[in-house]
Amino acid sequence: MIQPGHPEQNGRHERYHRTLKQETAFPPAADQPAQQRVFDAFRQTYHHERPHQHLQGNTPAELYRPSLRPYPRQLPPLEYPGHYELRRVHKSGQIKLHNQRIFLSEVLQEETVGCEPLQDGLWSIYLGNVLIARWNEKEGKIYG
Repeated sequence: MIQPGHPEQNGRHERYHRTLKQETAFPPAADQPAQQRVFDAFRQTYHHERPHQHLQGNTPAELYRPSLRPYPRQLPPLEYPGHYELRRVHKSGQIKLHNQRIFLSEVLQEETVGCEPLQDGLWSIYLGNVLIARWNEKEGKIYG
C-alpha cells in the first residue's frame, strides 16, 4: 500500500501505466473493438516478446509459473463470533442496523457482514476478519 497522492512510492506500477498509455492510447483507435485489438497486441508484446530490464532481459512469460496451490471453486462461508449481529448487505450496498440504514459498499451486495458492539453506540463492522468500518449509532455516521 502506498500513501494516497504519492505515485512515486510505486514506481514500477506507474512506469507500466506510462508505457501502456504511450503505446496504446496516443492516438486512440477509431472504436472500442479496434482499441481492444491494440490492447491485446500490446499485452502480447509486453508479456511474450519485449525483454524487461528488471527481469534481467527475460520476458514475464518466460518466468511465469502457475501456482501449485489449488483454487477452490467456492469459498467457505464467513464465520463470525457469537456476539456479532449479522447483516446481509442489500443490493444497494446498505445494511439495516437498529432501524438505521448504513451504506457500506455496492461491492459487498449479498455478502453477510458482522457487526460488533463496542461501547455506547459504537460498532465495528467486519467482512470475515477484516474490519471495514466503524459506525457511530448516536451520530448516524460511518467511519472507514
